[in-house]
Amino acid sequence: MRQVQKYAGGMDKIPENFHALLEAVSNSYDHYEKDHHLLERSIELSSTEMIELHQQLRNETAQLTVAHEELKATEKIRIDKRLDEERIKKLEEITEAVIEVQERERTYLAAELHDNINQILATSRLYIDTAIQNESVRLNLITESKEFIRNAMEEIRALCKSLLPPALSHTSLIDALDDFIQNIKQVDQVQIITEWENIDESQMCDKMKLTIFRIVQEQFNNIFKHARAKTIIVRLVQQNDGLQLNIKDDGIGFNTSQKRNGVGLQNIISRASLLKGEVMVNSRIGAGCELSVAFQMRVANMQQRLAS
Repeated sequence: MRQVQKYAGGMDKIPENFHALLEAVSNSYDHYEKDHHLLERSIELSSTEMIELHQQLRNETAQLTVAHEELKATEKIRIDKRLDEERIKKLEEITEAVIEVQERERTYLAAELHDNINQILATSRLYIDTAIQNESVRLNLITESKEFIRNAMEEIRALCKSLLPPALSHTSLIDALDDFIQNIKQVDQVQIITEWENIDESQMCDKMKLTIFRIVQEQFNNIFKHARAKTIIVRLVQQNDGLQLNIKDDGIGFNTSQKRNGVGLQNIISRASLLKGEVMVNSRIGAGCELSVAFQMRVANMQQRLAS
């Protein structure tokens, strides 16, 4: 209104019929000023609320982060505890299997010493006692006694060879396996087929060589004890960093879903697990059995270094 009066030269210079219009414009301008002020105040209040809400959200986010970290720590403790329990259980199983194998070997050793070697030496002693008392047959009996003693020495040598690990650091794994299988062929009619593919023993640690040899020994023992197989196929394949051992027989097989009381398979699993090897057994009644053991040589070599 003041601007209109300024340019018009006062209200008396403005036609009277424009006074109501100018009054309405003036009132609208005043309402606009009030509304503008209220809007600015509302924006100011809304900004404050937004800042407070933002701070509240930040506080709640921080609390959630702390709670999440605490939950993670609790979960980690729970997982670590479960892993420790599983390790302890696995160690107990391995220890039990080792003890049972040791007891089995002691029983076998005692039986061989008592039933075989002891009888040979007892017979030799009887011959020597008779030779001392009877001069006419002394030479023949002493000669026979020497033969008995030689047989006993051979039996002891063979017994020690079966109990002690082969000197794989001085001979190859393949030669040791071939020698082991050849000895079996001399006393058993079972057909044994061997397949060695791309074997580079320079990449194998001594522990892996001995583990493979013992697994073959153990599985052959299982086959002869339970399978009644006519053919056994032994396959050792190396591919890049992987090493795969397969022993397959055409015996009577068994149901893998049923728990077996023998320690042979558990002993194989325990030996393989020490080098992070994975064991699989496929068998069904009447269809033979296939044992597969897979190693990663890099991992196995690392395990030996950690253990040494």
